[in-house]
Amino acid sequence: MTVPNAIQVMEKVADKFGDKVLLGAGTILDPESARAALLAGAQFIVTPSLNLQVIELARRYSKPCMAER
Repeated sequence: MTVPNAIQVMEKVADKFGDKVLLGAGTILDPESARAALLAGAQFIVTPSLNLQVIELARRYSKPCMAER
């Protein structure tokens, strides 16, 4: 999410490449950003901290979530 207009970039990548690419979203800090990324086409989430709300949201969408340490 540190890339300018990250959500729009993910949407464009997802539209252009579809299932030919495994699209993920990183530096996810809150569940709202996680949801936006998943709706934009992200297939997995990476968060730089152990945020249970982000993990729960990813689980709700049946997507992997990796917490960095």
